[in-house]
Amino acid sequence: VGGVSYDGEPSFSYRIDPSQYKEDISTIKSEIKKGETYEICLTNRLQFSCPPSSPRFGLSVFSNLRKINPAPYSCYFNYMNKEIACSSPERFIKISDGVAESKPIKGTIGRGATPEEDLINKQKLKNSVKDKAENVMIADLVRSDFSRVCTSVKVDELYAIESYETVHQMVSKVTGELGRGRTEEFIKATFPGGSMTGAPKRRSMRII
Repeated sequence: VGGVSYDGEPSFSYRIDPSQYKEDISTIKSEIKKGETYEICLTNRLQFSCPPSSPRFGLSVFSNLRKINPAPYSCYFNYMNKEIACSSPERFIKISDGVAESKPIKGTIGRGATPEEDLINKQKLKNSVKDKAENVMIADLVRSDFSRVCTSVKVDELYAIESYETVHQMVSKVTGELGRGRTEEFIKATFPGGSMTGAPKRRSMRII
């Protein structure tokens, strides 16, 4: 929230404290070794609170985020005294003219300080066996979710590299033909996105 004005001292807290988070990682590794799952996205939430200096504090945070780390999928809501600001490079679902599209991301590397270093980093990500393995697992999970509702499914892109303000990311693209009137059924079949849970999805969600 650098560049955003507020009164008083800010406070930060984690939803899962660091020691518990480390224990959870050990548990997940154990579950993977036992064959219960093969990829899990264990996230933590950092909560920030302070006395806001204006009723549109969230908008100030969002505007500043857009300046320092712009992302293609961003939005801000202010409704019934609640503010939501989000910014993400990842497309979960797009539906247009009967075609559903998802662009899951797995694989990230920072931008270089120089054009030469930036190119080296981009190439490292492109050739990373680990990141390709994670990416193809999630792309296959998304393909499987799509196939539950769509009449046909394609993986249009696999291991593509997209560059943003602070990072390069490995992105795949899955599309499917979706029949008329099946949007609600489709969202239920695909939510939440596999890149935010792991694979297989249901078992991974039970573990985390």
